[in-house]
Amino acid sequence: MLYKEVKEKKMKSNCIECDGGIEVSDDVLKGEIVTCSECGQDLEISSLNGGSITFVKAEVEGEDWGE
Repeated sequence: MLYKEVKEKKMKSNCIECDGGIEVSDDVLKGEIVTCSECGQDLEISSLNGGSITFVKAEVEGEDWGE
């Protein structure tokens, strides 16, 4: 039996905080959150354009305990 190796395609960009390299799979969606492995910053994918990714800092929403 023959097995075909399937390689996941990746897109590369840089962290907006530390300029570290970030790789994400090519099936990511706008609004997904990724974390920079170098500085730990959570980044939201704000736009995808033909292999180009734009990040913004992810907003951290606190718990609302009905106050």
